[in-house]
Amino acid sequence: MRTDIQKESSPSFIATLPNIFSAVEIQQCFRIVSQGVFIHEEIETPVLEAYQNWLKKVTGSSGEKSEAKCRRRLFQNESPKLFYLLDGKLCIPGYLIPCDNIQSLKIKIPISQASLMDTTSYLHARDPMLDNLKNIKAEIDPRKGLLLKIKTRNTEYNASVEVLKNFALAAKGSDTLTKELPGLAGPLRACLEPLQVCLNRARYIESATRLLVPKNYAKDPFNNFLKYKHLVFVTNNKQTEILYCYPIAERSLAKFVREELKLYKNLIYSQQVIGKKVNPRILGSIKVKRKEYLVYTRALLRFISSLAKVSTTKKHLPNLYTVEHCVKELIKTLGEAQKEPPLKNKINRQKQTPSIVFRNGPWHFSMTKNSHLIDCHVQYKKRRHNQRQQKTAK
Repeated sequence: MRTDIQKESSPSFIATLPNIFSAVEIQQCFRIVSQGVFIHEEIETPVLEAYQNWLKKVTGSSGEKSEAKCRRRLFQNESPKLFYLLDGKLCIPGYLIPCDNIQSLKIKIPISQASLMDTTSYLHARDPMLDNLKNIKAEIDPRKGLLLKIKTRNTEYNASVEVLKNFALAAKGSDTLTKELPGLAGPLRACLEPLQVCLNRARYIESATRLLVPKNYAKDPFNNFLKYKHLVFVTNNKQTEILYCYPIAERSLAKFVREELKLYKNLIYSQQVIGKKVNPRILGSIKVKRKEYLVYTRALLRFISSLAKVSTTKKHLPNLYTVEHCVKELIKTLGEAQKEPPLKNKINRQKQTPSIVFRNGPWHFSMTKNSHLIDCHVQYKKRRHNQRQQKTAK
């Protein structure tokens, strides 16, 4: 027997809330807002249980509907988004039960005119969760605003909310970290504990190590760099403050590279990347020996990822190199590359789209006939089998 949709609708259930919960709970945990009813996060489970029981009575069903199905019907999403509601001096984290024309319903629930604040990329200083975190304390700095004090095994770091956003963006782009730290998938505040875990496991990078760094931190000799897997943290000289966080893995590098390229718009050199293309696969154009090439994101990211590993290009890099160094090295390496004969063009046989391959030592650049640099990879020449056998015999 099919369930009556009107009986399962949010308004019918919402009207019963004052009869299910006490007057104190209604006053503290429920608010009518323009989009529906806002509930405190602490009461989400009791509300879902009440909805399950209400459905059983309304439908006359003997079995209970699953929690996931009830959450999807009530919140219109199996993973409802967390919001902040500011009520006077209180910051209430919770969820929205959507309901059209909620204001027309006469329900004994307090009404709030405040707007809901999305927590996906925002952390409020009065979030009650901040008082219950281990190894993390939140303080208000008169100049910097909300400041996070993060304790690790060896030291305590200060970090701004902007650094937390940098970390969240960089870590969410890494499949390894998202599997290791499931909390990254939630709101911004859920990234606090993963940030502490990563800082606790990170190790300082030796000054002689070649490292891709942001332009703003490349020339400051007093900065230090911490690394954990594919994340890099920039700290001040005293190693007490985290200044920035960015990714160095190829898959999560695109956003970082695009942001860095914006800083090089006014370069004097004509051989520069111009980030003005609408196509998301294209970063911009470069000029090599008076010829212009459109550079695809994949090609530049693969070049950057392998740049410091190949001896022919590694020797031209400073220890702290930037995206600018990478682009200039790409122009130089591509300018010295030679066109491969069609018979030796392995990429041409593997892909349906015809491409032209240019080679410079181990570097292979794949081009279209329209001068689009679509791919780049490193491939060394394989030694002949008999040469390996001779060496083994010796």
